[in-house]
Amino acid sequence: MGQGDSTASQTAWALTGLLAAGDATGVYAMSAIERGIQYLLGTQRPDGTWDEDHFTGTGFPGHFYLKYHLYLQHFPLTAIGRYRALLLSE
Repeated sequence: MGQGDSTASQTAWALTGLLAAGDATGVYAMSAIERGIQYLLGTQRPDGTWDEDHFTGTGFPGHFYLKYHLYLQHFPLTAIGRYRALLLSE
């Protein structure tokens, strides 16, 4: 539990949390943010979208899982946009 393959939407959730925490300019936080952004950019398809084979919703583990089809597009774009805004504000 708590381990597995990364997904674009879950990486974006972590990035959004780090960026919202207010100390995104610290060395440790910035390193984690930059690694997350690089993951998103490195897994982005040529058409600008992401693939996500794993389910990101809980549902009923072992029986029924939820997959929100637009999460994998919305959240990575939001995280990248917030990162860009941070860079432009410096």
